[in-house]
Amino acid sequence: MTTSQLDFEVNPATVLGNVEQLRPVLESAVRHPLTGEMFKSEINEILRYVEAFRSGATDRYYAVALTAGGTALGVMGLKPPIEEMRAVAQGNNPVELKHAAVLKTTRGAGVGNALVAHLEEHAVREGHDELLLNSGPRYRLTGWPFWQRQYGEPFTVLKDFYGHGYDAQVWRTPLPRPK
Repeated sequence: MTTSQLDFEVNPATVLGNVEQLRPVLESAVRHPLTGEMFKSEINEILRYVEAFRSGATDRYYAVALTAGGTALGVMGLKPPIEEMRAVAQGNNPVELKHAAVLKTTRGAGVGNALVAHLEEHAVREGHDELLLNSGPRYRLTGWPFWQRQYGEPFTVLKDFYGHGYDAQVWRTPLPRPK
């Protein structure tokens, strides 16, 4: 399937038959940028979060991009911001975007844009007035350019957020996003 032929829908992750549908997406995205090593424990943690959302056992929200045949192309989530992110928020009711992953072979086909639009719409419906996200150096070549296209330059850096020498770039945007 070429990206120009890509046909998919974005819905809450409750439409998944099984969270394992997301494993190929996460295995293609949650990797060390130089060695290609898969971060299996992180992948399994994300799958647990999505399953908790599907069962109604969490305050997180997850959206998935699926083809008509049920192939997962991407996943992204929202959650209440952690203390470090809340400290940089300007809104009264911010939400934090987490676990953004798009199947490597479909990047550039609009899957990430569609997931972001869905999450922003959901956040506005839930009364959130600001979206926050951070991305560590592991995603310097993939995530950072995507977030810059979405939200411009990062507005701050959280020093050593992912360990000594591993700073997080932080983006924020008011909700609803200005046109």
